[in-house]
Amino acid sequence: MKTILNRRRILAGLAASATAIAASPSGGQTAPKESPELLRMSDALPVKLKAYHDAAERVRAIVREWGPQWPEPHPDIMEASVFGANHRDILGFGISTEKGASLGQEEGIAKILSVKECQTRAESHLATATRMSGFKRPPTKRIKVHLDWAKRDKARILHARKYWAEIRRIKSASGIERCTHERREAEEALRVAVGEILTFEERSPMGLAIKAQAIIAWGQVRQFSQKLNLEAPEWMAGIAETITRQAA
Repeated sequence: MKTILNRRRILAGLAASATAIAASPSGGQTAPKESPELLRMSDALPVKLKAYHDAAERVRAIVREWGPQWPEPHPDIMEASVFGANHRDILGFGISTEKGASLGQEEGIAKILSVKECQTRAESHLATATRMSGFKRPPTKRIKVHLDWAKRDKARILHARKYWAEIRRIKSASGIERCTHERREAEEALRVAVGEILTFEERSPMGLAIKAQAIIAWGQVRQFSQKLNLEAPEWMAGIAETITRQAA
């Protein structure tokens, strides 16, 4: 089920409905007054929209300043694995690299090993080599392989420690996590406000215009958020009911 609102199509329907209402004879009847509750929600909408834009701009400013400083992981801690975290940028989006593509990773996004994973691997290989050395006939070649792997993973620890320490430093200094959280909260507040407006039963053509403004406001958030809006079908139903009522 599609959850994203086709804003242009809905606005076209609203415009057509509003035109029909304006062109129809009034019959001398006084237009009904809009609900004070809907008017209150309409007055609050610009404030919530501004709060979202301000929060979004703070995030963009951080990305502009700190994004270029985001560290590149050493190739030795990049691999195709079920372990580790995806190679991501300051906003948490996956980074596609030639290394990731060469590893066969989806969309070229490699896994980045943690310090703990490198330590665990080094200790495991060393323990295996030690255990094999106690055999009556120690498998010399296999022992050497495990010792070489242990040496490789010990070297990886330094690369991983440097990489993840820099990630933590930038996150802390930039405030990116706090600001993205504030953006999510502002976006959620706007989503709730828009949803309340779109599902509220209006009394007049003014209510129709208020709902059009709400749709335009929601269209200014990230496409990602619009696509994940699970209440979109309910919103569309509310709009359809509004058009039917006001066009009657």
